[in-house]
Amino acid sequence: MKTVSITLEDDLYEAAEAQAVRNRKSLGDFLRDVFVSGLRHGSAKTPSETTTLNALWQLADAHPLTPGSVGPLNREDCYERGLSRH
Repeated sequence: MKTVSITLEDDLYEAAEAQAVRNRKSLGDFLRDVFVSGLRHGSAKTPSETTTLNALWQLADAHPLTPGSVGPLNREDCYERGLSRH
């Protein structure tokens, strides 16, 4: 299994985190399920999968990234976002 890092706008992250809590899943498990369900071709999605995926797409469309809006993080940014592994 491979690990992937993604950058999300704060609103999208908070919405995904809230949905994960409602589904009693970790954020990583929730996002993995969303990606897997979005990549399934021709398979029927459950209503909750469809609703969740549509909600995430709407949030992403409402907050598009612009060139330069997300750049490399410095050490202070990582600590503020809780990205430290220590």
